[in-house]
Amino acid sequence: MAQFISRQVVQERWEKIQSWCQAEGYNALVVLEPQNTTYVSGWYLDVEPWERPVATVIPATGEPFMLLHELSTHHVKMAQERGTIYIDDVTFYFERPSTTRRTWTTPHFVEMVHSHLARRGLATGKIAADVNPGALAQMSPKLAWHNEEPFLRGLRAVKHPDELALMRQACELSNFGQDVFRELVKPGKLMVEVDTKTVLEMQLEGAKRFPGCDLQVRCFSLTGPDSASPHGTGAGSAATIEAGHGIVNIIVLRLNHYNIENERTYFVGHYSDIQKRAFECVQQAQAAAVAACVPGNLLANVDAAAQTVIEQGGFGDNLFHRTGHGIGLRGHDRPADIAFNYRPLQANEVYTIEPGIYIYGVGGFRHDDTVVVADPPEVLTTTPKDIDRMTLAV
Repeated sequence: MAQFISRQVVQERWEKIQSWCQAEGYNALVVLEPQNTTYVSGWYLDVEPWERPVATVIPATGEPFMLLHELSTHHVKMAQERGTIYIDDVTFYFERPSTTRRTWTTPHFVEMVHSHLARRGLATGKIAADVNPGALAQMSPKLAWHNEEPFLRGLRAVKHPDELALMRQACELSNFGQDVFRELVKPGKLMVEVDTKTVLEMQLEGAKRFPGCDLQVRCFSLTGPDSASPHGTGAGSAATIEAGHGIVNIIVLRLNHYNIENERTYFVGHYSDIQKRAFECVQQAQAAAVAACVPGNLLANVDAAAQTVIEQGGFGDNLFHRTGHGIGLRGHDRPADIAFNYRPLQANEVYTIEPGIYIYGVGGFRHDDTVVVADPPEVLTTTPKDIDRMTLAV
């Protein structure tokens, strides 16, 4: 059974944050961003902060505290009963005026943050934030706010063994989903029917494998010439599978707050010469990029490895996106600029490796694996990619 990230792991994160605050002269780190909220609390934020702002404060010394919207009241209580939120000091504010509850409301959120900082003796000095603090900084002349977004980004990049364990389990379920998908594909079926039934079977299987866990599944596929547009045509509700189509499918899972991707290119019954050449080229490009995911190699070299193969294969004009991106608490996580990022890879970072070739009027060709940076790299998604097994009998 999958486990939520433990209190011990989250407390280790607090210790790193507090040591950093003390070294940099900060009185606290104020966390405002959703995935960072999860990272420092163990609890999945159920509101969007642009609409309902929140703050989690990790003081340089002392216990953390959270300021949350009332909509999360029962969500927090359930997590407390389950033992999957690790900050005990939680205060809620309210979304409308009240004559019976004399407390903080939405218009006073900034004032509320400052009041609670003062209550903890943090009314003056330097404060770090994980994003631009905006109005928080404008309304606090005695505090010097600094946007230190790269700090938590760096902590989140290298995955703890428990995070990797969750991602491995999610990838195993995605492999199951690919097996379901290939059995459902038949000429004449709506693409959306195959996707929807795949999600249903994965959710049911996930309920058996991971009872009491947070599981979200998405399957989005494009068939035939439509697949030449990586994110869809904008009008594909009645897209129908035909013999000879190539299908690019996307399976995305979130298990206990951690995301993975597993994407494959299938052929329905048969393929043309151009389909075969593009498929084999992208397969070789992906293998080259995966092999480049070793500690110390530059991020840009991963992208370059795939690009070189695709250009040498004669498909350089059909390459429209990077080779991959970071993944973890966010589906598309940082770093996202890998083609222009020249920092060295670190062991236990996790990336999607998904180079693609897109030929208008023919279709798309892309495999996507979730890969751990290691020597050798660890590929977590193990669905086959060879052309024989990707060609479905009809």
